[in-house]
Amino acid sequence: MNFYQITQLFAKALEDEDFEAAAQLLRRKDASYAVKILGSVDNSLEPSVHLFLEYWCRVENTPLQHIVTATYLLIYYNYKLGAYTLAYWHLMWAIDLDPTDIGTLTWLFKMYHWPDGYVSNKTLAPYAWKLLKTNPTDEDVLEAIHHVIDNQ
Repeated sequence: MNFYQITQLFAKALEDEDFEAAAQLLRRKDASYAVKILGSVDNSLEPSVHLFLEYWCRVENTPLQHIVTATYLLIYYNYKLGAYTLAYWHLMWAIDLDPTDIGTLTWLFKMYHWPDGYVSNKTLAPYAWKLLKTNPTDEDVLEAIHHVIDNQ
Protein backbone atom coordinates (compact mmCIF):
# COMPACT_ATOMS: atom_id res chain seq x y z
CA MET A 1 0.00 0.00 0.00
CA ASN A 2 1.45 3.41 -0.91
CA PHE A 3 1.46 6.62 1.11
CA TYR A 4 -1.50 8.10 -0.76
CA GLN A 5 -3.64 4.98 -0.19
CA ILE A 6 -2.73 4.89 3.50
CA THR A 7 -3.63 8.57 3.99
CA GLN A 8 -6.94 8.10 2.16
CA LEU A 9 -7.83 5.18 4.44
CA PHE A 10 -6.68 7.17 7.44
CA ALA A 11 -8.81 10.18 6.49
CA LYS A 12 -11.83 7.90 6.00
CA ALA A 13 -11.26 6.28 9.41
CA LEU A 14 -11.10 9.72 11.06
CA GLU A 15 -14.20 10.88 9.19
CA ASP A 16 -16.09 7.78 10.38
CA GLU A 17 -14.65 8.29 13.89
CA ASP A 18 -13.22 4.77 13.68
CA PHE A 19 -10.13 5.51 15.75
CA GLU A 20 -9.24 1.83 16.13
CA ALA A 21 -8.93 1.54 12.34
CA ALA A 22 -6.85 4.74 12.31
CA ALA A 23 -4.56 3.36 15.01
CA GLN A 24 -4.19 0.07 13.10
CA LEU A 25 -3.08 2.01 10.02
CA LEU A 26 -0.44 3.77 12.09
CA ARG A 27 0.89 0.42 13.31
CA ARG A 28 1.50 -0.83 9.77
CA LYS A 29 5.12 -1.11 8.76
CA ASP A 30 4.46 0.53 5.37
CA ALA A 31 2.69 3.45 7.10
CA SER A 32 5.81 4.44 9.01
CA TYR A 33 7.86 4.05 5.84
CA ALA A 34 5.35 6.22 3.95
CA VAL A 35 5.78 9.01 6.46
CA LYS A 36 9.58 8.82 6.17
CA ILE A 37 9.41 9.35 2.40
CA LEU A 38 7.04 12.30 2.74
CA GLY A 39 9.46 14.71 1.09
CA SER A 40 9.36 12.77 -2.18
CA VAL A 41 5.63 13.16 -2.83
CA ASP A 42 4.15 15.76 -5.18
CA ASN A 43 1.74 18.67 -4.66
CA SER A 44 -1.34 16.75 -5.82
CA LEU A 45 -1.97 15.34 -2.35
CA GLU A 46 -5.21 16.06 -0.58
CA PRO A 47 -5.48 17.56 2.93
CA SER A 48 -5.83 14.04 4.38
CA VAL A 49 -2.03 13.86 4.41
CA HIS A 50 -2.00 16.75 6.86
CA LEU A 51 -4.66 15.02 8.99
CA PHE A 52 -2.53 11.89 8.98
CA LEU A 53 0.51 13.83 10.18
CA GLU A 54 -1.40 15.69 12.90
CA TYR A 55 -2.75 12.41 14.22
CA TRP A 56 0.71 10.82 13.96
CA CYS A 57 2.07 13.64 16.17
CA ARG A 58 -0.56 12.88 18.78
CA VAL A 59 0.07 9.13 18.73
CA GLU A 60 3.89 9.14 18.78
CA ASN A 61 4.67 12.69 19.98
CA THR A 62 8.40 12.81 19.37
CA PRO A 63 10.44 15.71 17.95
CA LEU A 64 10.74 13.90 14.60
CA GLN A 65 6.97 13.77 14.06
CA HIS A 66 6.59 17.48 14.78
CA ILE A 67 9.52 18.40 12.53
CA VAL A 68 8.12 16.29 9.65
CA THR A 69 4.68 17.88 10.09
CA ALA A 70 6.16 21.40 10.15
CA THR A 71 8.19 20.62 7.03
CA TYR A 72 5.10 19.29 5.26
CA LEU A 73 3.12 22.41 6.14
CA LEU A 74 5.87 24.72 4.91
CA ILE A 75 6.34 22.85 1.63
CA TYR A 76 2.81 21.89 0.62
CA TYR A 77 0.81 24.76 2.09
CA ASN A 78 3.28 27.42 1.01
CA TYR A 79 1.77 30.90 1.54
CA LYS A 80 -1.58 29.55 2.76
CA LEU A 81 -2.86 31.59 5.69
CA GLY A 82 -2.19 29.80 8.96
CA ALA A 83 0.28 27.20 7.64
CA TYR A 84 3.36 29.01 8.91
CA THR A 85 1.88 29.63 12.34
CA LEU A 86 0.89 25.98 12.67
CA ALA A 87 4.36 24.88 11.49
CA TYR A 88 5.88 27.25 14.02
CA TRP A 89 3.91 25.66 16.85
CA HIS A 90 4.98 22.19 15.72
CA LEU A 91 8.62 23.32 15.86
CA MET A 92 8.09 24.78 19.34
CA TRP A 93 6.60 21.46 20.45
CA ALA A 94 9.63 19.61 19.01
CA ILE A 95 11.96 21.91 20.96
CA ASP A 96 9.98 21.40 24.17
CA LEU A 97 10.51 17.66 23.70
CA ASP A 98 14.24 18.08 22.88
CA PRO A 99 15.63 21.45 24.07
CA THR A 100 19.15 20.53 22.90
CA ASP A 101 18.19 20.43 19.20
CA ILE A 102 20.07 23.52 18.02
CA GLY A 103 19.04 23.01 14.37
CA THR A 104 15.31 23.15 15.06
CA LEU A 105 15.78 25.95 17.57
CA THR A 106 17.63 28.07 14.98
CA TRP A 107 15.02 27.22 12.34
CA LEU A 108 12.28 28.41 14.69
CA PHE A 109 13.88 31.83 14.98
CA LYS A 110 14.32 32.18 11.22
CA MET A 111 10.55 31.95 10.87
CA TYR A 112 9.85 35.28 12.57
CA HIS A 113 9.80 37.14 9.25
CA TRP A 114 7.70 34.62 7.32
CA PRO A 115 4.29 35.58 5.88
CA ASP A 116 1.98 34.60 8.71
CA GLY A 117 4.38 34.16 11.63
CA TYR A 118 1.78 35.39 14.13
CA VAL A 119 3.71 34.34 17.20
CA SER A 120 4.36 37.00 19.81
CA ASN A 121 7.81 38.00 20.95
CA LYS A 122 6.73 37.18 24.50
CA THR A 123 6.31 33.58 23.33
CA LEU A 124 9.71 33.67 21.62
CA ALA A 125 11.68 35.04 24.58
CA PRO A 126 12.16 31.76 26.53
CA TYR A 127 13.35 30.05 23.35
CA ALA A 128 15.75 32.92 22.69
CA TRP A 129 17.42 32.36 26.05
CA LYS A 130 17.56 28.58 25.49
CA LEU A 131 19.21 29.21 22.15
CA LEU A 132 21.66 31.69 23.62
CA LYS A 133 22.72 29.21 26.30
CA THR A 134 23.15 26.46 23.72
CA ASN A 135 25.13 28.44 21.13
CA PRO A 136 26.15 31.94 22.31
CA THR A 137 28.38 32.83 19.32
CA ASP A 138 26.29 31.70 16.31
CA GLU A 139 25.38 34.68 14.06
CA ASP A 140 21.88 33.37 13.28
CA VAL A 141 21.24 32.90 16.99
CA LEU A 142 22.37 36.44 17.80
CA GLU A 143 20.31 37.91 14.95
CA ALA A 144 17.18 36.09 16.14
CA ILE A 145 17.72 37.18 19.74
CA HIS A 146 18.25 40.80 18.68
CA HIS A 147 14.95 40.64 16.79
CA VAL A 148 13.15 39.41 19.91
CA ILE A 149 14.76 42.06 22.15
CA ASP A 150 14.16 44.89 19.65
CA ASN A 151 10.48 44.02 19.35
CA GLN A 152 9.59 43.58 23.03
